[in-house]
Amino acid sequence: MEEKNEDGTFTTHIVGKVLDYNPYKKLRSSIFYKLNQHNLKEFELSLTLDDQSVGIILKIEQGDFPNNPEGNKLYEECFAGWNFVKDNLIIAENELISIK
Repeated sequence: MEEKNEDGTFTTHIVGKVLDYNPYKKLRSSIFYKLNQHNLKEFELSLTLDDQSVGIILKIEQGDFPNNPEGNKLYEECFAGWNFVKDNLIIAENELISIK
């Protein structure tokens, strides 16, 4: 995950590797913060699309917050990050639905 800076360069925040992939259904990966601001080695992130009679539910599972000394702070930062990208996730999910 990268952020574009005002000068046109990019800062990488998160890197990882794919652990499980089922097209249009699930993506599970192992990720860690590149800048290591939370002293994390790595944790899992899972995105699952669940078809409903009307629409699709996107289920996001991330991290092991209770077992991290900074878990509450990290949870709040991650939650804020998901809220920040929420609109783009909805757009991407709608694009996936249209090409499925």
